[in-house]
Amino acid sequence: MKRLITVGLTLVLLFGAVACSKKTDESTTNGNDKVVDDAYMNYYRGAYEANILPLNDYEMYTSDDTARNAFKDKQYPGNEAYLTDVRNAYNDSREKIQSFVDALKDDTNIGDDALKAENDKLITEGENLINTIDTRVTRLDRITTQDYSRNQDDFIDYVNEVLNDDDNDDTNDKDDKDDDKVTNNFRDLLNQMNKRLGITK
Repeated sequence: MKRLITVGLTLVLLFGAVACSKKTDESTTNGNDKVVDDAYMNYYRGAYEANILPLNDYEMYTSDDTARNAFKDKQYPGNEAYLTDVRNAYNDSREKIQSFVDALKDDTNIGDDALKAENDKLITEGENLINTIDTRVTRLDRITTQDYSRNQDDFIDYVNEVLNDDDNDDTNDKDDKDDDKVTNNFRDLLNQMNKRLGITK
């Protein structure tokens, strides 16, 4: 089975984590009788809903199969337009994750030391994920106008292959696994923070 495309893609990482966000009651616990910082919880939720939840819009790109199936019920725009859509999905995802990270950086008045440590870890992994997305976007530049002659399914598969091909990077299998680790770390930290703050799926 082909590997997942990486924009949600690298961000399918988020689709399991951001199915929906349920607003918690105006209380000081997260459901586990653990006191949380209400000001941080509300601030975080705002940044999360504005920047992370919209990444669900790119769920069709999570694999070559879902990408192909997406066009069973709507017209395929053509190879050139499809590539533009994939690139735009990456760029928009990068922008939203950057905005999310910037929001976490801006909230400097966190009274709980453990919560601040989790916030800082999420910032670090978010920045690592942004770097991973940048690498994937650069790979799309390898696709040329000659590749547009491929049929629809072949082109979608080819885009997937290019996104996951490290052969022309100064990387190796370890780097590719490191990319997966970055994705998993960010997703796991996001899930942990959501659980801590009582933001449920």
